[in-house]
Amino acid sequence: MNLKKMLKSFGFAGTGFVKLLRSENNFQFHALAAVLVVIVSVFFELQRLEWLMVCISIAAVFTAEAFNTAIEKLCDLVSKDRLKQIEDIKDIAAAGVLLTAAGSVVVAFFVFGPRIMNLFLDFFLV
Repeated sequence: MNLKKMLKSFGFAGTGFVKLLRSENNFQFHALAAVLVVIVSVFFELQRLEWLMVCISIAAVFTAEAFNTAIEKLCDLVSKDRLKQIEDIKDIAAAGVLLTAAGSVVVAFFVFGPRIMNLFLDFFLV
């Protein structure tokens, strides 16, 4: 195992993360959503398993968005023309992000739904 090479790879990954955060609108949206979810998670004092589900959901959406961006950039590099196949590839990659985000919303519903419902009930029944 070459530690120097490995550290260099982590540096490249960090650079990629910064590029995503600085230049990709959808990634910025997901990052903001992740920050808000973490704040709400702290507020509701999630249990360990709930934190795990939230963190995996955040990581999955970030990963899907990163792959989608990489695929879109590669497609743009391959052809500047509006080819049907390239459009299909980009649409399918974007669908992957949508499916991942939808799964995260399901997790949020199960983790936060009962807590939010209790807040509203406590507020209106007091």
